[in-house]
This record gives sequence, C-alpha cells and structure tokens, in this order.
Amino acid sequence: MKDLSIESMFVVVIAMLLAFTLYLAWNNDAQNTKLEADAPIAREFATQHFNELDRDHSGIITKEELQEAQRDRHFSNRQHSLINLLETEIALAGHVIGSNKTSMPVVIYTSCGDGCMMPIITDSETTVNVYGISRDDLLDFPARVFRKLHGR
Repeated sequence: MKDLSIESMFVVVIAMLLAFTLYLAWNNDAQNTKLEADAPIAREFATQHFNELDRDHSGIITKEELQEAQRDRHFSNRQHSLINLLETEIALAGHVIGSNKTSMPVVIYTSCGDGCMMPIITDSETTVNVYGISRDDLLDFPARVFRKLHGR
C-alpha cells in the first residue's frame, strides 16, 4: 500500500471533520423536528394526567415527580417517552420554582511582579435554578418550543 503524504492525510482528516459536523447538524435538526412534533402531544398527555404526575398535589410537577413517573409501570412506552421529554425540557416546559446555591473555594493566582505569582483563595458561587411545570405552563409549551427552535 502506498504511503499517504502529510497533505493527503490532512485532506482526509478535514473531510472526516466536515462529515462529522454535517452529521451533528442533521441529527440536531432531526431532534428539533421531533421535539416540535412531540411538544403538543406531551402537553395533552400531561394535562390529562396532571394529577397522576403531580404526586404531592402541589399544583406543580417537579423533576423528581417526573422521575417517579418514569418508574411507574402503568404508563405505556409512548407515555414514558413523553414523560422523558417533559423531564429533559423542564426548563422550557415550566418555570423557576426555586434555586440552589453552592459555594466552593477557588485558588486564583495574581502577579506580584518580577515573575512572582501569589495565590489568592476566593469563593466561587454557583446558582442552579429548579424548575416545575404548572397547568398554565403546559398551555404555552408548544409555543415556547417553536420560539426556541425558530427564534421568534
């Protein structure tokens, strides 16, 4: 077998990267199309089964309640896929119901001149929003999906 030149290998690598990029773009488009098609179906399912999904009857379906519903055997496979969609897209389907803050020490280095670096310990705070889905949120879920995917 003939040895490939550096230039030939470079062309092959670039072609592979381009093919992979196109595959990712196509796959993302397919997932977005499925999300857009399934959002109204998920809305209908969650509206009809709201009391079953809202296990603590607080008026809000939480991620934990959706995870519990995933383990519930009385839902069909299709219904489980809709529950999974709601759990995966809970930030889009619902609204912020709380937040969790974490703080951890971080070491940063600052110059003290002449190539000297001095460590400084500071705190880095992270806030993670907690989402839940109300009955009112479900009404707008397909429209929010459309706006996310089409920028309108």
